[in-house]
Amino acid sequence: MVAIATLAFTSCTKEGPSGPSGPAGVAGDDGSFTTYTFTSVAADWATSTYVEYPCAIINQDVMDKGIALVYVQDEYGYWNPCPSSWHPIAGYTYTYDATAGGIVGLDVTTAPTMDYQVRVVTMHEKTATTIVNIETLRYDQLMNELTSK
Repeated sequence: MVAIATLAFTSCTKEGPSGPSGPAGVAGDDGSFTTYTFTSVAADWATSTYVEYPCAIINQDVMDKGIALVYVQDEYGYWNPCPSSWHPIAGYTYTYDATAGGIVGLDVTTAPTMDYQVRVVTMHEKTATTIVNIETLRYDQLMNELTSK
C-alpha cells in the first residue's frame, strides 16, 4: 500500500542563476541548480516502507535534460546522498516522477523512527558530468563543487 503524505515544505530555494533552458526553477545548462527541502515525518511511514512526497522542481525539463539528486540529513546533521551505503540511513532509496507533478518516492527497508530532512537538488546533465563522483558526494561537498564553477 502506498501512503501519500501531505506536509508543509520547509523551503524551496533557487541556489544558482536561472538557466537558459527555461524559466526560473528549471535546470539550465549554465551551471545553475535548484534545491528543495522538506521533512519526511516518521508518522507518514506508519503503514508502509514507501512514501511519496510532492516535489515541484522535478519537472519534465529535469526528466529530459537534467538530473535530480536526493539527500537525507542524518541525526548528526550531515546531508548524505540517497541511498547512502555507509550510514544507518542506508535503507533510503528513491524514485521520482515528473509526470505526476514532481513526486519523490522514498523507500526504506524499515520504517524510520525519527523525522528526517530531505533535500532534492536538480541541475542540467551537462553540469552533473563536470563533477567527479557526483553520486557519492555529501550535500555540502556538492554545493562546494557547484558554487566553485
